[in-house]
Amino acid sequence: MADAEATLARIDKERTDILPVIAQVLLTVRTWVAFSRNAIDTALTHAQTAVANIDRWGPVIVQGWNLPNQAYMRIWAGRMAQARESLRRVRSYAWLGHYGRFEGSVALIEAWEALRLGDATRCHELLRECLRFAQDERERHRMRWYPQALQELLPIALQRDIDTSTANTLIRECRLDAPPHATDVWPWPVKVYTLGRFELLVAGKPLAFGRKTPKRTLALLKALIARGGIDVSEQMLIDALWPDQEADAAIESLAAALHRLRRLLGSNDLIRQSGGLMSLNEQHILVDAKAFEASIDDQGKLQDALKLYRGSFLQGDTESWTASMRERLRGKFVRAVEGVGRELESSLQWQEAIDLYLRGIGTDDLIEPFYRGLMRCYSHLGRKAEAASAFRRLRQTLSVTLGARPSAESQKLFESLRLE
Repeated sequence: MADAEATLARIDKERTDILPVIAQVLLTVRTWVAFSRNAIDTALTHAQTAVANIDRWGPVIVQGWNLPNQAYMRIWAGRMAQARESLRRVRSYAWLGHYGRFEGSVALIEAWEALRLGDATRCHELLRECLRFAQDERERHRMRWYPQALQELLPIALQRDIDTSTANTLIRECRLDAPPHATDVWPWPVKVYTLGRFELLVAGKPLAFGRKTPKRTLALLKALIARGGIDVSEQMLIDALWPDQEADAAIESLAAALHRLRRLLGSNDLIRQSGGLMSLNEQHILVDAKAFEASIDDQGKLQDALKLYRGSFLQGDTESWTASMRERLRGKFVRAVEGVGRELESSLQWQEAIDLYLRGIGTDDLIEPFYRGLMRCYSHLGRKAEAASAFRRLRQTLSVTLGARPSAESQKLFESLRLE
């Protein structure tokens, strides 16, 4: 913005013979600079002047971007009646949209207006129309002028299954930030799965390595995630990954691994450094463990969170720095399944509770409370043999895996249910 303002100031100082059409282009630039600086009143004044100039001397085709620009800024400012007038005017030029590839942009802004006014039906209809036009690259080029409208509307397209292929194309081309709590339906540039398995997807495709997997590079990504992913101390990463190296050598190793990791992910913007701290760009990287932890305490998103948990964090990795995150997430998963299971039992939804406990055991077969829940549910349904089988499965699993026996609580429940 500072460079743009300096250029405009230089033009004002040096040029006095600017043609009207060039003056109009510069006025459009001034409009967007003011808008980007959040000087909304100034931006709207420039936009109104641009529209009035075209009314006086034409060409009318230029209103194809001036009026949508004006409408977009008016909606942003909450001036809905004025925005409607701008949109009415551009629609009044029946030939204009097709000739200048503006129809998709106008439909986009009208859909945004409907969304802001709470008219969901009209919003969805217009969004469908907008995405039909957006199949044309030239139409999408115009739509990129209106990122806030895209940011609010495209998640709705994904949720409502409205031309998701074109919506995903727009999201990728405009590099839109993921909305809060976006799921893996969002076309994230990078997806990292750490629960139950480790998998890295870039641009929607799993990364395939040749004969040599870049273990140290991937270890840096894993360590970043294990330490929370945001503002992670570089020294902490060095201590975790290069504990035996001298300070200078360890710093060089971290820098080299970071360089390789950024290349692997396809962008330098996905991992940020500042003041000795390192962070993942959470608007462009999905980490299932982070999504799980963000959703597990939200009752409305609990079922989605439980689906995310497919096993323990970085299962199979034995490094000490994985333990804290692994145990924290496991504990949250156990408490959530237990809580939901108890609620289902209280409302006599025995089969639903059984299905939940079985899913929990399928994810982690060492969690005793899930077996106790099965035993209770089967017993209430009179399915004594299955209740006894649940206890025997618990006993066998603990013996083979840990060399341990069921807890006194599990043994007591087994005896109290008279399952022998």
